[in-house]
Order: sequence, then C-alpha cells, then structure tokens
Amino acid sequence: MITLKNFSKYTPINNPMAGMALFLVSADGQDWYESQRQFGLNTWKIEYESDGTIVAATKDVSGLAPIGHSVSEIESLPEGFSVNGAWRFDGENIVQDAGKIAKREMQYRISEADKVIAVLSSERDAGIISDDDLVRWKAWVAYRKVLRELDVTAADIKWPAKPE
Repeated sequence: MITLKNFSKYTPINNPMAGMALFLVSADGQDWYESQRQFGLNTWKIEYESDGTIVAATKDVSGLAPIGHSVSEIESLPEGFSVNGAWRFDGENIVQDAGKIAKREMQYRISEADKVIAVLSSERDAGIISDDDLVRWKAWVAYRKVLRELDVTAADIKWPAKPE
C-alpha cells in the first residue's frame, strides 16, 4: 500500500503543459500524475488533511486532487464510513472521531432549537403568543442554553431532553 504526503502545487521544468494544467508534488518529490500508476485498481484511495480528517475516498485515484492533502491506499473501508468530517486516518487505520460526531450532534440540536425559538420569538415580539407557547419558548431557550454549555469532549455526554 502506498502513502504520499502533503501535496503542493509546482511548475514542472520542460513540460509543454506547464502553465496550462495543475501540477502537484508530494513532500518527498513525487509528481501526482506520475505516481497514480503506483496505486492498485481495486483498492480504496483516501485523501486526508494534516490532522487525518478524511475529505475524499474513491477507488479511482484520478478522481482526487489532493492540494494541501495526503493520499493513502487501503484495502477496505470500515462499516458505516462516510466522508462527513467525522472519520480520520491515523496513519494505519480509519477511525471515527467521537469529538467531531458529538460536536456535529450538538450543532444539529442547537439549529433545531433555533428554528423553534425563532417562530415563537416572532409571536412573542408581536404580542400574540399564547401562554402555552410562552412556556414552550422559555423551555426551548433553556434547552439551547444547556446545549451550548455542554462539554462535547467528555467521554459520556448526557444530552438534555428536548422540550415538548
């Protein structure tokens, strides 16, 4: 399996395509286009950032454009894998990043609360909110506040119950 790290743009010498095409070179001096033949046809190629976050996965290496990224070849992808920012390559294996998953969940819940609060706030601001909806508005605002204060780096996150 092959790994090529930290691609950057460069201009090749004595190449008639220089200036008309994008050329990339790895940290160890390998040209991206020339190095593509080193990869197997039936393996997965993953493109990832310097922190290991996977930004692309394909069996067709020519579909990658790893500017500022690295590329590694692997046999298979783990079950449930998707290119969603929550998976990392640690140099040998693809692993889920629990912190990113928790942060994404928190952002989703806050976004959901924001939508409910916005509707109820407009009614409150217009002076047409019912007593029941005012109670709902307060519950959603309190829920959002708790979400924002959660430590999403904790191993066992206690998510607050969503208001009804």
